[in-house]
Amino acid sequence: MLFLLGFSPAVQVESQAPDLIVATAGGKLALVECTLKIADFQNKLGKLVDRRNALLTALEANGQAIDVSAFLVCALPRAQVAVDEARLNQLRVILLCKDDLVQAFTQLRSPRDADEMLSTAAAKLAQQKLTIG
Repeated sequence: MLFLLGFSPAVQVESQAPDLIVATAGGKLALVECTLKIADFQNKLGKLVDRRNALLTALEANGQAIDVSAFLVCALPRAQVAVDEARLNQLRVILLCKDDLVQAFTQLRSPRDADEMLSTAAAKLAQQKLTIG
């Protein structure tokens, strides 16, 4: 689905990589961790944050200032996911649930620019941070 929305998948060469790594035409990266069960939520969140921070550190060490977004995708509807929104905002992680995936499938008929989609998600995260903080 991400490919159909305009993202390019990156090849993962190690077993300790996120579930998905995608790039936009503008050079932005997104790391995605997926979970089916709410019991895995905190574990997946921790892995996602660690992997994003490790990637950012490696990119900075090589003199590359690339925007890296982090997404945690859960197969459950949002109403069934008990999550601390303030914590997600603090960690700069965007949660996508079943409701968001259904909406994304609808967007396949009229796809948007992948860079724009990441910028919109980052703006939404910043807005939530202002509201919560």
